[in-house]
Amino acid sequence: MGWTFYNSSGQRLSSAATNISVLDIDGATDIGAAIVDADLFIIDDGAGGTNRKTAASRLKTYVGSAVVRSGGEATEDTFTNTSAADLIDVSSLSIGATAPFLLMMSARKDATGSGNHINIGLKINSTIIGDATIGNNNVWTTTNTDEIQEGVSFVYVGPRATNYQNSGLGLMTGWSSTTRRHSLDCEDVGGQDNQYPIATVTNVILRSITNDPVGGVDELNVYTYSTG
Repeated sequence: MGWTFYNSSGQRLSSAATNISVLDIDGATDIGAAIVDADLFIIDDGAGGTNRKTAASRLKTYVGSAVVRSGGEATEDTFTNTSAADLIDVSSLSIGATAPFLLMMSARKDATGSGNHINIGLKINSTIIGDATIGNNNVWTTTNTDEIQEGVSFVYVGPRATNYQNSGLGLMTGWSSTTRRHSLDCEDVGGQDNQYPIATVTNVILRSITNDPVGGVDELNVYTYSTG
């Protein structure tokens, strides 16, 4: 003999297909806790009537797919070089020529040293976009002798295509122990030295120079995101 099931409102539940309208969600017991990765949801796979379960952990992957960390360097790199040189090379990237991406980093300058500048420049693949040059507003720069400074830089790189090879935009901030020294645009990332290459980006490289103080760069991250 077959079984017939009813919900708490007395509505019959068919063994073949139960319409969502007869599910008594309001009458269910509240979870009483935060949603965790192992919790389950019901999902219609492909909206074709194939119902499946899915763990809550998959929602994080789905929501986060619009912005993805494609590479980076989480360990601080310090420098004392007085001629421009490569500092950090984020390699093994595969960012299409028409795909925008974002760079984020933290930087600092020690108080010691008679000079007042450290400068961070940018190179994409083998093209130096804006070199590390003392006195220029590169990806990050400092001023003031014998003063600890630290700050961050955000650089948006647009799609590299004909008529858009100068499509970089940056903002840097710098602070001493007592005041904000600068909040500037990063003018060199706009193609002051060279245009962005029309090619798949495989390497994002920071270049460095100092006129005496020790500089450091930390938490360089490269993010790509969906434009659809």
